[in-house]
Amino acid sequence: MQQSKIDEMREFLIKTLPPIIARTEVEKLTGGLIKRSTLSTYDSRKQGVPNPIKFASPDKVRGKVAYRRDDLINWIIDRIVVDDDPPPQPTIA
Repeated sequence: MQQSKIDEMREFLIKTLPPIIARTEVEKLTGGLIKRSTLSTYDSRKQGVPNPIKFASPDKVRGKVAYRRDDLINWIIDRIVVDDDPPPQPTIA
């Protein structure tokens, strides 16, 4: 993806996402692109969004996790894969 398109996407996300985003809301806010379970898996592997905000739950077993908008946006953009090669042309047999 061209840098200008990435910059456009970043600006759009900064304007539209709230400053703090609960892990449970990321799927809805990204149009289903990133699921809560995906974030949880990356977090457990220490490859997730940096600086997660953790909230304790009353039962002390599971808490809630949230992310700062800028950290989440950077994490998403870092994972964009660009394939600049043209699609293969079909062969006629």
